Amino acid sequence: MNYQVLARKWRPQEFSEVIGQKHIVSALSNTLSLDRIHHAYLFSGTRGVGKTTIARLFAKGLSCKVRITATPCGSCHHCRDIVEGCFVDLIEIDAASRTKVEDTRDLLDNIQYYPAQGRFKIYLIDEVHMLSRHSFNALLKTLEEPPGHVKFILATTDPQKLPVTILSRCLQFHLKLIDEDLIRVQLQSILKSENISAEDRGVRLIAHAAEGSMRDALSLTDQAIVMGKGVITVNSVHDMLGMFDDDKILSLIEALVNSNGELVMNIINEVAVYGNNWDSFLEKILEILHYIAILQFLPSSFREDMVSFGLRLRKVARLISPEDVQLYYQIVLIGRKELPLAPSHRMGVEMTLFRALVFHPGEVISSSIMSSSKDRKGVSSCSSVPDVIDTLELDSDERLQCLSETATQLIDSQNQLRLHKSGISQLKNNKMMSKIDRSLNRDLEKPLKINKGDLLSYNSTVFKDVFKKETVLSAGCNLSLLEEQLHDVFQKSDFPYNKRNHQSYQLLMMKVIEEASARDPWSSKLAILTISKLGKNLALHTWKEKKEYGICLHLRSGNRHLSTLEANKELHEALNQDAGYIIDLRIVEDDDNKLMLTPLEWQNKIYHERLIKARKLILKDKYIKSLCDFFDAIIEEESIQPL
Repeated sequence: MNYQVLARKWRPQEFSEVIGQKHIVSALSNTLSLDRIHHAYLFSGTRGVGKTTIARLFAKGLSCKVRITATPCGSCHHCRDIVEGCFVDLIEIDAASRTKVEDTRDLLDNIQYYPAQGRFKIYLIDEVHMLSRHSFNALLKTLEEPPGHVKFILATTDPQKLPVTILSRCLQFHLKLIDEDLIRVQLQSILKSENISAEDRGVRLIAHAAEGSMRDALSLTDQAIVMGKGVITVNSVHDMLGMFDDDKILSLIEALVNSNGELVMNIINEVAVYGNNWDSFLEKILEILHYIAILQFLPSSFREDMVSFGLRLRKVARLISPEDVQLYYQIVLIGRKELPLAPSHRMGVEMTLFRALVFHPGEVISSSIMSSSKDRKGVSSCSSVPDVIDTLELDSDERLQCLSETATQLIDSQNQLRLHKSGISQLKNNKMMSKIDRSLNRDLEKPLKINKGDLLSYNSTVFKDVFKKETVLSAGCNLSLLEEQLHDVFQKSDFPYNKRNHQSYQLLMMKVIEEASARDPWSSKLAILTISKLGKNLALHTWKEKKEYGICLHLRSGNRHLSTLEANKELHEALNQDAGYIIDLRIVEDDDNKLMLTPLEWQNKIYHERLIKARKLILKDKYIKSLCDFFDAIIEEESIQPL
């Protein structure tokens, strides 16, 4: 007996067996049950979604010897003949091979004769869009008013090529792509019935490669069974589809995060050896970045069965900031679009990844990526940790460990940054003093302007007395609150935030929040309070007063829009949870008492105190005075910022 492929063997024989087209099946079933049968139907959709299958099932329902029904018996000779493809009153026509108008006229000449066995003479015209313009014109009148014993079922993958006059004479049903999960479940059921062992990850890869086509999925399954010698494995599916190793793609993303250009080139060389498709390579990178974004923003919707490296993917999601993920995604997406324009596809991929290295946020890539990548590895991963640490779903022990590691990395990075600045400062001071000695005997006509970067480089030791206290993060500190709590403060203040001073910005934020918590009990309470963003934003704009009845929060009238029912409820619930009992909370508008400060006003005040102190230290510094005296240097006070 000849082997029958899975796509033909497992073709649905009843409407209930059709997957992914519930809207079509429901409409046709109601049509048959109510006996409201149109004379012409048009099924459209991409390949392998069930157009011909549903058409044959509909014909079976019309021709069943028992009655017109949505559940034909399947045992009468009409049903059996339709399944075997030999029912004389079901005429299947391949329009792709019969495009001439003469073929259409021959078909129409036989329409007038009654069916030989069934109730209706059913014409199933597949790929109807291939008919010529004259064929459509010849079919128009008959399609509009056919004899009562004739039914037309048209099927096409490209309905846009059909004339409007044809479309207006048919009931059109568009079959959608089948969901990947539905295909996977169906494949697992079929493989179980066929007694074929298959790895779940391998079946998922086949369902993903099918791109919504059930027939393609079954054809790929046949091929995978042959390649795996009767067993479907992940490795055999990878080899069959020419897919890239997920671990290799993840290693590439880690190399981008760590600015490791040498590792990026090594991975590209490995990919080139196997001769894989470069467009698919970029597509796979986009897919992994998508998984990382899901982990960061919607960790609850991430399923471990989506990938085989969930644990490693979570670690990468903690090391890379959401901004970096979006930037990498956009760069790779644009690189894939420009790939056909590149001199070669490999060159286009290399330039795309180099672009991702060069435009790494907060990093200044030197002219030699290979030599400097390892030196920047630690700083890159450390600087982006606090941005995403609070977005992942972790248990208490794992969160505690991760927070501890993050704090250690931040402190080490801060110490390295100070040592680096100190070394550069000493070197530049020596050079500057030698310049002073050489220039004592000559006059400079033009005044010398000094910007902020030069002041920091000439004497970084001046700033050591400004912030003597080392910032140490406790395990209970919520790192994700750092940027949120000071966002409004620095928007209103003079602090110039940009990507290049991101690390200094974070360190300053932590110091300001810590000092505000030390001065203001309400700020200290908010630092450890578990509260949503909406309620927290309201709390940051109020100052607290204890009353006999409970707690009274004073809100400036300019911020009354923050006091919404939802924000008040969330803040009240957070305070009740912290206290362990129900608190009477009232929020009043107060513009009179200016001496009492809100947490944001405290932070703004502390920032300006630090700014004034930093400017005084700069103006009093003896080296700065020497520059001003000898070279008529001008200090731009607006460029001085605290650290």
